[in-house]
Amino acid sequence: MKVKHFKTKTVIELTPQELDKYAEYLKELDSATSTLHECGEMWLSDLNNLDNLEWRLRDLLGLEFNRDNWKYIRKTKWLTTYHKQH
Repeated sequence: MKVKHFKTKTVIELTPQELDKYAEYLKELDSATSTLHECGEMWLSDLNNLDNLEWRLRDLLGLEFNRDNWKYIRKTKWLTTYHKQH
């Protein structure tokens, strides 16, 4: 996976295997939201899947949460480079 932030757009490059992984994540999201709509309840496993999806999307989009202004911002180069190495 490669995330490139440009001035006017962000490009995400995924391999076919990575796209398959994100399709599975979407299936988990669909399951959680369907259960919530149908039953008005959420299973703990669904809550865990939603939490994991949040972190996967942060990674996919190359974002980090800035607590100073309470919004997501682009990761700094250091963090992006560090993350790729670990």
